[in-house]
Amino acid sequence: MKCNYRFACLMLLSIGSAGSSLAALVATIDTDLAPITDPAVPAHTPHTPPNPPFNPSSTDLLTGLSPTLVNPDASLYTRELAGGAGVLNDGSITTVYPEGGPGGDAIDHAPYATLGENELVIWDLGGKFNLTSAVVYGGWNDGGRDQTFFGFDVSSDGVNFTQLIALNANAAHNAPISHRLEITNDAGLYIATGVTHVRLDPGGVENGYTGYTEVDVFGVRVPEPSTFALLALAGVSLLVRKLR
Repeated sequence: MKCNYRFACLMLLSIGSAGSSLAALVATIDTDLAPITDPAVPAHTPHTPPNPPFNPSSTDLLTGLSPTLVNPDASLYTRELAGGAGVLNDGSITTVYPEGGPGGDAIDHAPYATLGENELVIWDLGGKFNLTSAVVYGGWNDGGRDQTFFGFDVSSDGVNFTQLIALNANAAHNAPISHRLEITNDAGLYIATGVTHVRLDPGGVENGYTGYTEVDVFGVRVPEPSTFALLALAGVSLLVRKLR
């Protein structure tokens, strides 16, 4: 048995410190349910949700970045031998089912980071960007932590964050499940501007913590003031040549 379903909600939010105007943000939630555990299926059978829409990126703005964990105890992100916060931008969401067999949780939970309340993950983008979209993948390989609640926050200085949107992908399936939650602007505009840092806030959690498998952020770099000055200088030089 496998199912895939989606819904979208429209929210009019002020972006705050990372932007200057109201934006119509759309949250689209896709959920994929892996086949129900079958005794005939070998343990650790790989399951990758079908593409599209489950197509994580390995070329987005977070690729190659090391996240900052607000809670200094990094082991909290590896409960039940989960892979830790580093899996959140490795470009993969492959999970396994059913549980058990040699290796146990070290295999079953390797694709996940386990985040509890107040265990924030922050990425420094290394410059200012106008964000076009963000995608967060969550889930778990059994029914114990298959709900996904989180806030997606942005900052223009790395200190003061504004919650761009809060999402809840509820679930009631006793089977491996994957959620894909995408944030876009319905008018094709940016979801936030002048962003230097993004933050994943797990918010409410199920049974103490929740599993996440990937965070992708897309956008374009904002040119530095010096770049604008050079462009202006080049324009003036061109105009002077034409007038000669």
